[in-house]
Amino acid sequence: VGEKKEAFFKNVQGLLTLIEQEGTVDSFLNVVLIVLLIRVIQCTSLHPRLALLTGTVSKAMDDFWHSTLLIILIMGSFAGIGTWRFGSEKADFATWEVTMQTQFFM
Repeated sequence: VGEKKEAFFKNVQGLLTLIEQEGTVDSFLNVVLIVLLIRVIQCTSLHPRLALLTGTVSKAMDDFWHSTLLIILIMGSFAGIGTWRFGSEKADFATWEVTMQTQFFM
């Protein structure tokens, strides 16, 4: 029985190590994909017709940024109100974070 427990816990530890390594590899690959996306956007700016699109998006980034901040502020305010009003009654509004997630899925 002792050998089976030891083998089981050894295998569980090995599995946990693999899960941790997979998370690290996933994070690294996300960075690589973002860099590749930026390179594709840079390459499309070389073609005259595609450069019009990428130029428009790059000039609109300031407006996108401000719109994103405004949306986050509004959603955060609604999340606070939702948590305050419905937090004690519904699990979807139990905490501010859960309420933000509920709003996002709506």
